[in-house]
Amino acid sequence: MNVCPYCTSELIDELNFCVECEQQVKCLKCNATLYKDKSKCLKCGEPIKSNSTPQRNMNTYSLEEKVTSNSSYRRIDIQASDTAVSVLTDKSPFGVIKPLSVISGTSDKVKQFALSDEQSSSSVNTRNEETAEDELGYLNSLSTNTSGLFAEHSDFGISPTKTLREFILRLSTKKEKQQVLAILYVWEYVKQHEKRVSRERINSILKNEGLQDGNTKKHLNEVVKSYFKVVDNEYEVNDYDGVRHVEEIIKRVQNPEQVRSSTDIKKSSKAGRTSGQPNKAELDAITPWLELNLDSIKSFDVRKLSTASKWVTFGLYVLTKVLKVKESVSPGEIYTFLFKKYPTMPIKRKTFVDNLSSNKKVLRSAGGAYSLTETSENEMKSLVEGRS
Repeated sequence: MNVCPYCTSELIDELNFCVECEQQVKCLKCNATLYKDKSKCLKCGEPIKSNSTPQRNMNTYSLEEKVTSNSSYRRIDIQASDTAVSVLTDKSPFGVIKPLSVISGTSDKVKQFALSDEQSSSSVNTRNEETAEDELGYLNSLSTNTSGLFAEHSDFGISPTKTLREFILRLSTKKEKQQVLAILYVWEYVKQHEKRVSRERINSILKNEGLQDGNTKKHLNEVVKSYFKVVDNEYEVNDYDGVRHVEEIIKRVQNPEQVRSSTDIKKSSKAGRTSGQPNKAELDAITPWLELNLDSIKSFDVRKLSTASKWVTFGLYVLTKVLKVKESVSPGEIYTFLFKKYPTMPIKRKTFVDNLSSNKKVLRSAGGAYSLTETSENEMKSLVEGRS
């Protein structure tokens, strides 16, 4: 899958614009791929107005406040140019009741903001107090958890210690090793140096540790999509999925017997197992599913499922919405059910699992199980019922 030349987010094939930065990436006339900052399509010559004006560098800030023990947790996300940052600093538009540290930002011009209690709650996200405390707890609890995993290094800023190297060595595949080191390295580097990490720096530390190979780019893209925030082509661990994932990995470093499931980007029950292949417990669970009644969709012609993406959403739809065996299911459970129920399915296991992990129409839980978004559920329901 291609990535956006402006923000490096993965592109959706059927769209002409990036869903993240909204830059035009395909020609509206001939559908050819556009090159960054070009004024016209290099295939047909169609002028590209949307990309003709250079984009201003924007500063991104997240401001958070927990007002009282009985009130809601609040958050504001801001994107502002350098000029706007100066205005914000001078005017103090968010009040001055108490200082609130900037969680993330790309400019030194703003050090602190505060949210005013008089602000309307409709202008910010509100969440349950207990939920907010849980999320803040993950952030705060990691202030010292990574100590002992990295040491200072003149070339890479930091490098893994013996403890972390031994943990990574026990992981079953190079993909897991690359992804675990990448997310821990980015987390610790940003925390120690207070600046984001470039792709080149991540590749350098992986090469130094002997982990770089021909699949590194693809494996890093999975981590970027799931757990990183991208600003100016540099990375930091996002709030809150990324922080939780870092916490899970660190807990498993401290408990080596749990090393096999150290990453939920790829699940594996034993060394050498193909990604998505079920273990014995999954096989035992799938057997009774195959006997369940599918009369409600027996008239549906599966030959309409012409792509891996459609097979992915169809499998999730059948298991979670028609049979309702679980609210979310693992890659191995989905693939094995489809393979046994529909022997003519043409999608190979690796293709199926890769599509599942990169599919923007499905949701992944912290435990590595998957479910459908409301939109993809409605689309598959329409297809199965023969509605346009």
